Amino acid sequence: MIPRWKIRRELLRLARQITGLPRKIASTPSKIAQRREVLNYRRDFHKLVQLTEGEVPLGQKVVIFLLFQPKSIPGSVFLTLTYLLKSGYTPLIVINGKVPQGSESQLRRYAWLLLQRPNFGYDFGGYQDGIRLLQERGIDPERLIIMNDSVWFPMSGDPIQTVEAHLDEHRLDAAGLNQDEKIRYQPDGSVKYELRHIESYFYLFSSEFWKSDLFRSFWRQYRMSSDKSYTIKNGEIGFSAYAMARGAKFSGLLRRSLFLERIESCPSDFLRLVLNYGAYADANYAREAQALLASYEESDVWRQRALAHLRNVALRRPFNTSFCLAWHQLFGMTYLKKNSQTYFHDMRNKYLLAIEDGHIASPDPILHAEVKALVASHDPRTAERTL
Repeated sequence: MIPRWKIRRELLRLARQITGLPRKIASTPSKIAQRREVLNYRRDFHKLVQLTEGEVPLGQKVVIFLLFQPKSIPGSVFLTLTYLLKSGYTPLIVINGKVPQGSESQLRRYAWLLLQRPNFGYDFGGYQDGIRLLQERGIDPERLIIMNDSVWFPMSGDPIQTVEAHLDEHRLDAAGLNQDEKIRYQPDGSVKYELRHIESYFYLFSSEFWKSDLFRSFWRQYRMSSDKSYTIKNGEIGFSAYAMARGAKFSGLLRRSLFLERIESCPSDFLRLVLNYGAYADANYAREAQALLASYEESDVWRQRALAHLRNVALRRPFNTSFCLAWHQLFGMTYLKKNSQTYFHDMRNKYLLAIEDGHIASPDPILHAEVKALVASHDPRTAERTL
């Protein structure tokens, strides 16, 4: 039987589509103007961007690192760039908008090349320009990372080595940190998972896929846009869908099905801790978690109730956002999103509490301080809406 939350979600989606029709019709002229802007941008690309040579020599492995920091560049960005360099990757830093005053010389020390471009097209617009530049210069890296600064990375461990091993072991075309899975409910009540898109803040591509017509055809035809919904649908989701439908092998380290498999064998005392540091976007699940914590006992009955709760939440929401302690213990928390939604804020708050309580090791002091500052400055009135 299809869960009630899924039926409710689909009805809400349909209602939003219907109520959104007038807005779509009204936005048509601006979309036409934006398409014209894209055509002009592609034609005048080299007049509209600024290229600055960096101090790092070009190596065999390249990272296109997208940066959007209009006010100032936080220390965590330089930690990420240092880690990328130590991992053997040459940074092509793509900057959406202008470099903050006084930062260009500092960025040059970490880069092979700086590409400053108009703040247009979100991350996929910047990715497309970075790819275009590499192709125009005839550069064929043996490994290519494409990532942005919307995550703190790395929070722990050596995730690049792990993703590279994942790519090689499974003979993948692309690997990522997190991959969405579509839930397919079967007539007998069981659940099957269909691999979907790799989340776009981090991709690792093989040399063969970079050189393939499949890779190049997507990026050649992709039309960048400053419409966020369009970029998510046609960029982040569309890229993986386009490639995988044509036979490309994509896989992420984090997947819902893998979490549900690993949590199944965990003992009651661990599940209690997972719930204690849980973050919820849905009030009914938050109340359910509090009731479970209040009734805790080391019994199989309680354990099965807790597992049922964890499964229900994980099938509805990103498990790594809801259950940061489980993410850390079962997979290793290698990154942390900076998303302004209250749901993500609550997760970061629980993450900090788990550090204070000794259940998660503290990250680099610079990262720790930035997470604390973001939590302290959170304003639910200006936060992005949680879907």
